[in-house]
Amino acid sequence: MRDGTKGKAMREASRRSLLAALPLGVALLALPARAEEELVLGHELVELLRGRSIKGTWNDRHYVQFFGPTGRTAFQWLGASVEWGSWHLGDTGNYCSHWPRGGLSCYKVIKRDGNYYWKALSGGDLQPFTVHDGNLVSGG
Repeated sequence: MRDGTKGKAMREASRRSLLAALPLGVALLALPARAEEELVLGHELVELLRGRSIKGTWNDRHYVQFFGPTGRTAFQWLGASVEWGSWHLGDTGNYCSHWPRGGLSCYKVIKRDGNYYWKALSGGDLQPFTVHDGNLVSGG
C-alpha cells in the first residue's frame, strides 16, 4: 500500500470510529448531571449546628429544632409542644440524638448542591432542612 493510500485508509477508519462513538457521546450528554454530594461530619457538623436552629420537613411534616452549645436540643413539630433531648457526634462523626421517649438515633447529614438533608443511618429517604442562626423553637 502506498503512503497516500495508507493515510487515506487510516483517516477513513478514524472517521468510522468517531461516527460509531457519536451515539454514546450524545447519550452521555442526555444524562442528568450528578449532584455534588458530601457528608458533613465531625467538627464541620458541630460548627453547622451548634447554637443554631434548623427548619425542615420529615415525611412532609414541618418542624424546627435548636441545637444548644452544651449538647441540649429542643425539637418542635409545627403546632406541638417542645420536646427536649440531647445531641452529640457518634463514633463515625455523624449526628446522634437521644430523646426520653424515643431513645438514641443517628443520622448522616448530607450537603447536595448547597442544600442540607438528614438520612437516618438505619435507612429511609433524604429529609431536607435549612439552617438558621439562633433559637427559633417557641418556648425553647
